[in-house]
This record gives sequence, C-alpha cells and structure tokens, in this order.
Amino acid sequence: MHDNRQESSLRPLGKTSRGTPLFFSRLAFEADGIIVIGSVEPHYFAGYTGGRKFLLPGLAGLESTVMNHSLAADERSRILALGGNPVHEDMMEALEVFGRFDDIFSIQLVVNAEHEISYASSGHIVRSFEGAIKHAKEIYVPTVAERADIVISVAKPPLDIDLYQSQKAVDNVKLAVKQDGVIILVSPCRDGIGDRGFYDLLASGPEMKRGVHKFGITKL
Repeated sequence: MHDNRQESSLRPLGKTSRGTPLFFSRLAFEADGIIVIGSVEPHYFAGYTGGRKFLLPGLAGLESTVMNHSLAADERSRILALGGNPVHEDMMEALEVFGRFDDIFSIQLVVNAEHEISYASSGHIVRSFEGAIKHAKEIYVPTVAERADIVISVAKPPLDIDLYQSQKAVDNVKLAVKQDGVIILVSPCRDGIGDRGFYDLLASGPEMKRGVHKFGITKL
C-alpha cells in the first residue's frame, strides 16, 4: 500500500552521509510494530537482498531510492559484497537513522531452487539478516572448476518479465566467464526492455553511440 511518489504520504528524516535524502512512509511511524518478511539471496549491486531493504527501498520515497541506487555505479557495489559496498552501507545507515529496532520483528528466509524454504532466521532485523547470509551462500553460490569462454544464463520467473529484470541473470554469472568471454542470456522479456529510463541509459552508452554492440537481441 506504499506509493513512493506520493510526497504527502512521506516523512523526512534528513540525509545519510552519502547525501541520500531519507523519506519514509508515514505508516511506518504510525504503526505500533513492524513485521518484516524477506528473502535473502545474492543481489547484483546491493550484495544481498533482504534485511535492511524492507526500509530502503521498501518503505522509502522515490528520491531516496534513486539516490541510493545511483551508488550502484561504484565498482564496489557488486554481488556478494557487503563490506565496503556503498549501496549496502547507505541502506544500513538509513536503518540506523530510522531506529525503532525494538518495534521491528524480522523473519528472513532462504529459498532453494524448488521454491522451498531451506532456512529461516528471526528476531533482530540486522542479526536475522546476517544469520541468513551464510545459508544463502550455500544455496546460491556454486563452485566452478574454471572460468568458461561461453556461459548460457537462463532468466527464471519473475526475472524474465523484461530486459531490466533479466539483466540480473547476466550479473549472476559474470564471475564464471573469462575476460572477453561471451554470456548468452535466454529470456522471453514479455514486456520488452523495461522502463524508459533504462532504455535511455542503454542508448546513451558510448558503445551504442559508436555503433559497437557488445550484445545482440534475438526474438524467437
């Protein structure tokens, strides 16, 4: 029921040290308690999903989310990385500013490939998140003997809805491909490329402007 574009429904809480303006849903302050239910898995620029993400971006205003996600341009914002990751650390700082830790009860889940719950932790928002990370690694991070010349990555639902979501299937296999190797993404992308802003970002890249396409799209 949260509309991150409706300014009248948001309450300001200042800024993080990185300059992210903090606006959160007023409902979060009016509630006697908050129950957080989230899944923990690798995230292509926040390190991992879950935990602190219930607040930013979950209950945050659009401006807060845009500023936080702009930190993804930093090379330290990458999959499996938390320490030194500016996106993650900005989210954690936002959580500290929000406070109310005694009013938050967290349930963090790790789901396997069969969509079954393989692990659950509960209680403190930060400790429950950290407790699930080890198990998420066991489920989601395989060991490969060596990097491959070509990697085929298949985007599974719901990430196959468009190219913006399907790009996560590319990031999830980058560590398994050799430098200058090839990643083949297989995804129906039923809704096309995605948000217009994402299309404009792709089109503005220097490779696209020079007419050098580092990836091709084939419609079956």
